[in-house]
Amino acid sequence: MRMLGFILLMAGAMAATAAGPEARDKHVVASLVPEVASVAPGRAFTVAVRLRMDEGWHTYWRNSGDSGMPTSVEWRLPEGFSAGGLEWPTPERIDVGGIISFGYHGEIWLLAEIAVPKDWSGSEAVIGAKVGWLMCKEECIPGEAEVEIRLPRGDGAVDPARAAGFAAARSALPRPVADAGWEVGAFAADGAKAVILRIAPSGAAPVPDKLYFFAAESPLVDHAVAQAPVARGGARELRLPLSPAAEGLPERLIGVLAAEGGAVRAIEIDVPLVKSAPPGGAGAATAPKGEDIPLGLALLFAFVGGLVLNVMPCVLPVISLKVFSFMRQGGERPAAVMAHSLVFSAGVVVSFLARAGLLLGLRAAGQAIGWGFQFQSPLFVAAMCAMVFVLSLSLFGVFVIGGSLMGAGSGLAAKEGMAGSFFSGVLATTLATPCTAPFMGAALGFALAQPAAVTLAVFAALGAGMAAPYLLLAANPALLKLLPRPGAWMETFKQFTGFLMMGTAVWLLWVFGATRSPHAVVMLVAYLLLLGLGCWLVGQFASPVRGAASKALAWSGAGALAVAGWLWLVVPAATAGAERGGLTEDGGIAWRPYSAESLREALATDKPVFVDFTAEWCLSCKVNERVALEIAPTRRLFRELGVIALKADWTARDPAITRALESFGRSGVPLYVYYPPGKRDAPVVLPEVITPGIVRRAIGGR
Repeated sequence: MRMLGFILLMAGAMAATAAGPEARDKHVVASLVPEVASVAPGRAFTVAVRLRMDEGWHTYWRNSGDSGMPTSVEWRLPEGFSAGGLEWPTPERIDVGGIISFGYHGEIWLLAEIAVPKDWSGSEAVIGAKVGWLMCKEECIPGEAEVEIRLPRGDGAVDPARAAGFAAARSALPRPVADAGWEVGAFAADGAKAVILRIAPSGAAPVPDKLYFFAAESPLVDHAVAQAPVARGGARELRLPLSPAAEGLPERLIGVLAAEGGAVRAIEIDVPLVKSAPPGGAGAATAPKGEDIPLGLALLFAFVGGLVLNVMPCVLPVISLKVFSFMRQGGERPAAVMAHSLVFSAGVVVSFLARAGLLLGLRAAGQAIGWGFQFQSPLFVAAMCAMVFVLSLSLFGVFVIGGSLMGAGSGLAAKEGMAGSFFSGVLATTLATPCTAPFMGAALGFALAQPAAVTLAVFAALGAGMAAPYLLLAANPALLKLLPRPGAWMETFKQFTGFLMMGTAVWLLWVFGATRSPHAVVMLVAYLLLLGLGCWLVGQFASPVRGAASKALAWSGAGALAVAGWLWLVVPAATAGAERGGLTEDGGIAWRPYSAESLREALATDKPVFVDFTAEWCLSCKVNERVALEIAPTRRLFRELGVIALKADWTARDPAITRALESFGRSGVPLYVYYPPGKRDAPVVLPEVITPGIVRRAIGGR
């Protein structure tokens, strides 16, 4: 019956009705609905071609799919008037026995803008249209109607009686992609036999799980193949196999993307079709991607990664304090030592779980963030620097809080007893954030692509791994006997740990300067000077032998210096614009700034491409850079092979880099990706900790 409908249509067997504002042809009523009550010279207005279909019957979208025919409109307009193209509502997917069509049931409004010349002098505008369609149910019947409306000359104001109808019609139209807060890209796949449509959030709106792409042209997409979005981090990817009748890949992918469960029902798609797979696409990396590993292996990776964190340079200063506390507890009962270790471990695990909850909440709100995101905030870095500096002064004996020197992390961590142990764990976890230990990358990438319960379990395993050495030491009292006994020498060791903490403060100053300007660093140093003065006041005039008035004045003065300096020095410096230098150092690797476009351009050259995902606050990144990348043999290898080097600098928040990390199943830096020449679809992912040999074997193949 469908073929009969087409034959009748091609033969011109259409029943026309007399012209009027409304006309019926069998199962469809057509009419013209103007948005205005009158026409004004030079003022465009909108007209709707309204089709009302009998129950069970449908007409077709501009791409009717595997069968059918789109509705057509031929305008009859006054001299000088012109009509724009039809605006089509988002269609339905109609499946009849495996034949997929795109169309509409019920009622639709096809909007068109009518332009009026400025010199129009008529008293009445006659707008006519010849509308043709194909209506289908069990059978298909072509239909046609001629309709017209007459509008008097006037001010061209919108008719209030029709405002609601036009508002509903416009709400059914697909919206621009910018309105959804998404970024869309299209890439060739499977040897140009399919297209990958990648949708990633660029603002607060997440991408829904249920998506369907309606191609604007046919034949292009094989409509019979189900479209099942695949989650990759916060993004979604649709694989669209080409139709057997498609004549190659177009230059642009054009159509409508319908979504269920989001604030935006559908968006318009019109993007260049890149003739290569998306970076980090399915099956691209040779190393296992986070989202591809089983849960048990992810938990094991997280535990081992947490264990290795204890020897990373970020954590060593706080670990030295914990070792100091073990030595102080050497004469205590084993049960007391175990209790302190359990509380310290609880501080570690709770901190990891709190960070996981914050990550989940921010990502659910549409924020493109990952591991170490807080170090992308200059204010957070400044606060950490100030806290570590104050702790260093306490270890040097400038002042004492509560008589304890074991903990860290402001007054709470410096207190005697369980509170000090708990917040020592909190600070250790916080300072561990800029480091990504081996095995952590895949585990974190897996965690952040899973449901909340799995994410929390992986982060808990990470914390358990970091706390494991202390629990092991406390659970074996015989091991404690190997530590030196408490004595006067501990004061010297305490001051030595102060220098370690001061080194951490210097590193945080460097991180702050890398994201801001030299002036901002001077302001932060000035603030540290004020903090130092405040700590001296507390140490001199708030000691136990001083009176209540002296203590109150000392603490008030210290608090005033801390707050005023923060507001007048740190906040303006941290919120001012950054002054970042270039990426290429004299004699070093010729790094280029990373972007999706720069990567596509580099891959198009068929030269080897190396991408370094890094950040100034990432100590693992900087160590790898000094040990394996910015050394003479690696520089020479890059030059000899013509490697194009791209640096994805994640020091400040960059949603595009976050999404690129997620495409490889990672949530933080470092990440090193090598694209061999001529194998753009098969990038090699290097380990988190690299050596010159690893780089040479990956790039040089020997």
